[in-house]
Amino acid sequence: MTDNFVFKKVNEEEFFAMRKVWNQLLASSTNDNLFLTWEWQSTWWLIWANQYDLKISIIAAYDREGRLVGIAPLYIRDSKILKCISCKELRLIGSSSGFASTVRSEYLGFICNQEQEEILTRELLSYLWVEEKWDKLVLNDISTTSELFGAVSSISVFKGKSYQRTTLKDYGVVLDKATLPADLERYQSTLSRSMRREVFLRRERLKNLGNLENKSLDQPETAIKLLNRFHQERWGKQCFDERASAFHQTLLQHSYSNIVKCIEETRLNNNPISIAYNLDYKDKRYNMQLGFSPIADKKISVGYVQLGTSLESFFSSSKIQHFDFLAGQGKESFYKDRFGGTGYRLFSIEVLKHPLIKKIYYLNDLNKAKRRRRA
Repeated sequence: MTDNFVFKKVNEEEFFAMRKVWNQLLASSTNDNLFLTWEWQSTWWLIWANQYDLKISIIAAYDREGRLVGIAPLYIRDSKILKCISCKELRLIGSSSGFASTVRSEYLGFICNQEQEEILTRELLSYLWVEEKWDKLVLNDISTTSELFGAVSSISVFKGKSYQRTTLKDYGVVLDKATLPADLERYQSTLSRSMRREVFLRRERLKNLGNLENKSLDQPETAIKLLNRFHQERWGKQCFDERASAFHQTLLQHSYSNIVKCIEETRLNNNPISIAYNLDYKDKRYNMQLGFSPIADKKISVGYVQLGTSLESFFSSSKIQHFDFLAGQGKESFYKDRFGGTGYRLFSIEVLKHPLIKKIYYLNDLNKAKRRRRA
C-alpha cells in the first residue's frame, strides 16, 4: 500500500476469472497489444506453467476508490546460478528466454491506466523491490518507448542497489497507414525498384508456371502443419512443437475475443507453396509466421510474393490500420525494413538484487567486455 495505490496478489483462480476487467484495463493503457491480452497471457500460462513448475505472482494495483488501475503480470521460477546457487527469478508472463522454448511474446510489460502510468509503473517497481522475494527480475521483449523501460533504466527506481544488464536488443518494423500513402499503388511507388519487383511483380512470372491461387484458411491446425513442413525444409526444424500448436489452437477458441485469425495461403497447381499466419487484434495485424517452399524458378522469392499478397489485403481492409512484421531476422538478411515502415526496438533486461548473484553477473560481464576489447 502507498499513498496512491493498494497492491494485491492475484492467485491463479482469480487470474483465470479476470478476462473482462483485464482487457478493459488494457484498452485504457498505452501498451494495448495482442501479447498482453488476457487471452494470450492466460493461454500461455495454461500451456506452459505446469510443465516448468512456474508459480504465479501477478500484482494488481487499485486506486483509493477501489478501481483496478494496474497489473504486473509476473511469475516466479526457481533456478540455479553456476549449478549450485539458488536463484528466484521474477519474470513476465509470456516469456521464457534462457530456460524453455515457448511462443515468443513481444511488447511485454505492465498494464497501467495511461493517466497514472508513470507514477504507477515506478510504484509497482518499488513495491516489487521491497515487498516481493526475488533475486533476479527478468523483463523480456519490452519496448524501448514504454514507461517500464524508462523506469527500469533509471538508477533511482531501485535506489542504485541493483545491477542491471541488457541481454537482448531486437528490432522490428510496423506499417502504419497514417504515415503511408493512402492506397497500395502509391505505397508501391515508395519502395525500391527491386522490392517492387520481388514483392508485387514477380507474381506474373509465377503465374507462368501454372495455376496460381490465393485463398484463406479457416483451420489453424492446417496452417500449423504447413508452416512446420515449410520450416523443416528451410530451417531444418519445425516452428511449432506440440505445445506451441496447442497454444495457438486454444488461443483462437476464446469466444468474445478481439483476436481474429487471418491465414493466407498461396497454391501453385493446387499445391501449397507459401502461407502467412497473421493474427488481427483490434486495428493491428501481426505477422506471426511466414512459411514457403522453394520452387524451380530461383528468380522468384515465394516468401516475398506471399508478403505482397498479405499487403494487398492489408491495404484493402478498412478496419486494419497497422501491419506488424514483428521482431526477428530473416535467414539471410533483415528484409523487413525494406518495406518502408517504422522501426521499433525491444530490449530484454535483467535486474539483479541478491548481493552474491549481482557480483557473479558483474564479474562475468566484465570479463566478457575485456575479451571483446582484446579480440
